[in-house]
Amino acid sequence: MKIIKLHITIIFSLLIWSFSFAQQYTHYTTKNGLPSNNIYRITQDAQGFIWFVTDKGMVKFNGKDFKIFTTRQGLPTNDIWSIQATPDNKIWFFSKAPKLGYIAHDSIYSFESVNKGEILNPVQFNVINNTVFLINRNNTYFLNNNNLWEPLQVYTYPKTIFRNVFIHKKIKQLNTRKSRDSIFIINDKNKIVKSLKLLPIFNNIVTHGQINDSLYCLTDKFGYTIINLNSLQFISKKFKDEIKKRKISYSRFTVANNQIQFTGKNFAAVLDNNYNLINKVTIPNELKSHFSFIDKTGNVWIATLTNGVYKLPQSKINSTYCLENEKVWSIDKINNELIGSVFNKGFYKYDSVDKIFKPYLKEKGYMYKSVEIKPLNKHFFLTNTKIIEFSNGNKKIIDFEKREKNCRTGAQSYDLRRRVYRVREHHAYKRDKKEELIEGVEIVTAGIVELVERIAHESGRVCELLSRTMEEQHH
Repeated sequence: MKIIKLHITIIFSLLIWSFSFAQQYTHYTTKNGLPSNNIYRITQDAQGFIWFVTDKGMVKFNGKDFKIFTTRQGLPTNDIWSIQATPDNKIWFFSKAPKLGYIAHDSIYSFESVNKGEILNPVQFNVINNTVFLINRNNTYFLNNNNLWEPLQVYTYPKTIFRNVFIHKKIKQLNTRKSRDSIFIINDKNKIVKSLKLLPIFNNIVTHGQINDSLYCLTDKFGYTIINLNSLQFISKKFKDEIKKRKISYSRFTVANNQIQFTGKNFAAVLDNNYNLINKVTIPNELKSHFSFIDKTGNVWIATLTNGVYKLPQSKINSTYCLENEKVWSIDKINNELIGSVFNKGFYKYDSVDKIFKPYLKEKGYMYKSVEIKPLNKHFFLTNTKIIEFSNGNKKIIDFEKREKNCRTGAQSYDLRRRVYRVREHHAYKRDKKEELIEGVEIVTAGIVELVERIAHESGRVCELLSRTMEEQHH
């Protein structure tokens, strides 16, 4: 005797989208132990610890636990804007505060200005080896033998504006003309050793500062300029040539692990010996990053201003990701081919030659699944408004919007092996005038192979009806 088992499962769930990058990144927020989701900067110390600075303190991360430093531990302010590790394993912090200093061996050391009561407010800083200089709009400060921040004496050349002090054996400082049309390099004897027309990059500088004992860097949204202090050579690069982007917001550089790194909105890279950017990493727009950092092992740490930190493991950087930045509901196999369901775009088929997903069926709205029923030689493509069926080259569309009644009742008819059945709620009926219950049909809550997936909007909530195929068994 034949017993036909109809497997039907009804699942009601909230609609949850997963972006294609979700499996790539580890996400850290206040829920994981950060004091704030507003992350300004990231660096790594000589021992390999990762450091974050936020508007609610500094954080030392060992890969598992967050150690937080705030005013309770001795910081002069919780709002720390920037950070720099030096070779002697001091973690210098920078902000607007009456004291600035560093953390060493988990203890905080901060120092006042020689001018009592002065609020230190560096707009930038130069760190060369273990020497740190604070630079504001009027002065450059160094830490004197009494552990006080003391202004350096700078030379004021007629009709020029002081810009920066160099830590160099021969070159002393950089000035610009008040009219901002020329630049002057001044040596240790207060003599101009080079002057030239001001480069366009100086007109909209985002960051500038000394990188090491021989290089000085300036960035703007279109590129960067490196000044070699030994040869007095200027090397200018454009972002469109280096990372294929015409302009970058928040462009800046950082020094760590014997590398010069460039970062900004949605990218990170390393500067090579020819002043080109290598090891480039592109960050998805959805992460809304403004600063990223590459650690010793090649992992990328991504700072956001509202959503904490993301970590991209080095092992996944060179992986190829398809449908990146798209909202993908599922990847299914149809006739030995991969089909991706993409929100508001339709179904995409994987091209094994070009190694990308290409548009296959264009549809609007929510795409749910594609299902292959081999015994019936049918393929189903399911959206929130349609079931698209392919059989022997023929295409059939069941449009729920045009069958509003069926959407409300959760009923649908299926023609399976010349038998017409009507599925409603938890029962299957033979379709006749009385819609009598089919003899020998058993309803269960778990199935073997997905037959079709029915999705309808009911009372403003997303409902998912997964119907299971009929299985004929001989006993």
